[in-house]
Amino acid sequence: MKHGLWFLTCFVVTLLVMAIGVRSSYAVTVTESKDASTTVKFLLQVQAQAEQNATYNGKGWAGDFFVRRARILLFGNVTPYVNYFVETDEPDYGKRGNNNPSFFIQDAYITLHLYKDEVKLDTGMLLLPFSHNGRQAASSLLPMDYDISSVFLRYPANGSVVGRVFGAELSGFLIKGHLNYIALVSNGVDAQASKITTSTAVLNPSDAKRFTGRLQYNVFDTDDVLGFFYAGTYLGAKRILSAGASYDEEPNAISDDPGNVDFTKVGNYSAYDVDVFLDYPIAYPSIDSGVLTVQAAYLRYNYDNLNYNDGTAYYVEAGYLLPWVVGWGRLEPVIKIDSFTSSQTPANGTYLDFARYHFGVNYWLKEHEASIKAEYLVDSENGKINGTNAQGQDAATVQFQILL
Repeated sequence: MKHGLWFLTCFVVTLLVMAIGVRSSYAVTVTESKDASTTVKFLLQVQAQAEQNATYNGKGWAGDFFVRRARILLFGNVTPYVNYFVETDEPDYGKRGNNNPSFFIQDAYITLHLYKDEVKLDTGMLLLPFSHNGRQAASSLLPMDYDISSVFLRYPANGSVVGRVFGAELSGFLIKGHLNYIALVSNGVDAQASKITTSTAVLNPSDAKRFTGRLQYNVFDTDDVLGFFYAGTYLGAKRILSAGASYDEEPNAISDDPGNVDFTKVGNYSAYDVDVFLDYPIAYPSIDSGVLTVQAAYLRYNYDNLNYNDGTAYYVEAGYLLPWVVGWGRLEPVIKIDSFTSSQTPANGTYLDFARYHFGVNYWLKEHEASIKAEYLVDSENGKINGTNAQGQDAATVQFQILL
């Protein structure tokens, strides 16, 4: 543990020195005509992490420097009624010695505004609208990262790409931005790909599509980033209080093998989520007041009792942005808990039952454009992996983010 803390201390000092030069950041916008323009932005998150039980013998702490995300964002308008968004990513570059580039398209969609902001059509590679947390922009998160264990890791193995799917969705904001609706139809599991198996079972033989829907009611301001994503916190720029519910289903999409490689049984997948989100400046409309942020959700995943992803999850995260400036920026203590429990123990003896407690502090140098986040994760594991008791793996992480 001493080596891990020393490693993180050195990294924090390095980031603070780097932060001295972070005073402003600008997106590049090219105006092509009166109605057409393109904006280019760049997101970079670099991390230092010390993980428990991560050395060669599985007993000591191991330290690691790596790039958590490196993204190029391009978005803009072609006409007043047509716009687009394209985003690339290079995730976890250098983590655990993995220096092989994995540069790929993360999002890519075209938007048609059929009727102002009330009705629009997005087509392409889209982020699933399943839960508020799952639809958030990575650049605007409150804690270090998404609630990955309770949201993204529970999606069907062959049904999404990093939480993205290929399809089309109708969405919009009604009642002056208070009601947000989303209805997405996307590709289901490809029947040809499902034949990678030693059995005669086949996933999705009729090529059924996946459906994901969401309704969210915003009590005060509209909760949106670029008209598509939600934010993990607006840092006092908006008053947000929302309640939402999501539903996700895909027929014949899952099996008794979570990886859908060697399976003998096929079943239907469905899931639902209910969530609330509060991001409220205490002395609104002053943006210099303290900001209270709370987000919570309950999620139920139905895998026809075929594998350990059948179960229930919840997450809750909260932070309070202090109203005064400390040095170059503002501090925000943050806490997050995410949990998942399998509904049964399948034949392979894997049963998930964990609660992960994240204790952190954010240092906002220039809102989301420049920030430093530190977090300590306490991993409580009570499940089994292939019949053996699962082992918790605590972690200490520091992250520096810039959004240009």
